[in-house]
Amino acid sequence: MKYAILSLLLAVGACQATSSTPSSASQVYAAKNTYEAALILAVNYNNLPRCGAPTSPPLCSDTNAVAVIRKANDAARKALDGAEKTVRDPNLTTDAKTGAVVIATNAVTTLQGIIALYTTKG
Repeated sequence: MKYAILSLLLAVGACQATSSTPSSASQVYAAKNTYEAALILAVNYNNLPRCGAPTSPPLCSDTNAVAVIRKANDAARKALDGAEKTVRDPNLTTDAKTGAVVIATNAVTTLQGIIALYTTKG
């Protein structure tokens, strides 16, 4: 048992010593994971009853907010798909891959901000 723990600690230490800069591909996949988490919040907000009727419940979703979230979602998804294709292409430069990662990450961050703007009102 103690040898298994020691082996695990050595393996973790070796992983940390190999590289401190994540690859472009791993950055895209991390952004995709963040996107998926944001998407859960967006879907939950979208599934709320729409606001505006005299009988609207206190917790409802605004039609305009849903439209803005959908546009941001489309932009983030397209940026992530493009970044994934870019980082997988061995013929593209590191600068192109880095740029694609920045664009995708910014699109996901924007989506998160928009979702937070509308889902935290109340």
